[in-house]
Amino acid sequence: MVCRPILGDQHINARAISHTWKIGVSFPEKTMTKDEDSEGKKMKERACALRTVALQQVQPAGSSSENLSALVAIVSAC
Repeated sequence: MVCRPILGDQHINARAISHTWKIGVSFPEKTMTKDEDSEGKKMKERACALRTVALQQVQPAGSSSENLSALVAIVSAC
């Protein structure tokens, strides 16, 4: 993923993608060089791993589904 933050929370999102999750690059003021491309394979592997985890969490027994069901129960009880 290529991040080019310009304003607002884009800078925070770009930093999360490039430094925390390490699945992309951020270059607000510079151009990408050939040396930086060597990290591409590692980024793809990390992105695939995150995708797998995300897909598991949105399944009927996943935490996202359970949390949404809990929220609906709370809102419905009011």
